[in-house]
Amino acid sequence: MDHNVKVFEDVSTIPEDPTNILVGSVESLTEWLTKNGYPVPEAVDLLQYNQFLGRPIAESTMEDFSEWIKTVNREWINRYPTFIKPKSSIKAFTGFVPTDTLTLQVYTHGYNGPIWMQGFVSIVSEYRCYVSNNKIIGMKHYSGDCLVYPDSQFIKNCFEHSKTILDYHSYTLDFGILENGQTILIEVNDGWAIGNYGLEPLQYYLFVRDRWLQMTGIRKKMDHMF
Repeated sequence: MDHNVKVFEDVSTIPEDPTNILVGSVESLTEWLTKNGYPVPEAVDLLQYNQFLGRPIAESTMEDFSEWIKTVNREWINRYPTFIKPKSSIKAFTGFVPTDTLTLQVYTHGYNGPIWMQGFVSIVSEYRCYVSNNKIIGMKHYSGDCLVYPDSQFIKNCFEHSKTILDYHSYTLDFGILENGQTILIEVNDGWAIGNYGLEPLQYYLFVRDRWLQMTGIRKKMDHMF
């Protein structure tokens, strides 16, 4: 598309310009948005997708969870593992299953905010569905057995539900297939700082660009601007 591209290492060197499209980590782009007075979107509330999760989920705080894991029986933890991830701070730490207070401290990097507690499920295959301007533009396998496929009707139902609650120009829906063949929604990710698992370069550029320009106030409508 004949655009100039500049590689950066220090995001603070990028001047404030709402027409710039930044591609990078959540941390660096959050720094740029904050410095230049743009709101940083919170993570999508998974409770809005409760009927698609296929596992129990509850909100807690790191403080309460830390106290709980200190007192709960180790045998119980091993029998009923709990997966945790940040609720609103995107990628504050990578979701995992803690087994004791030490692993909790090490892998959460001092995070002390709200978290999701989720029942542990065994996922054999994972796919990322890319949505842009209220259209599914691609779905890419990224983990597990690539020959184990998700339920297409389940994906369509989840996508239709998303259109009623999200006004993002771009986002992703991550789906998992369990050992029993059931398809579940793993998580929903905003499109402003998201990995590309196989979209064609032009598709990925438009995907990121449309959400980024929505966030900086340049784009209003959900249609591609060439």
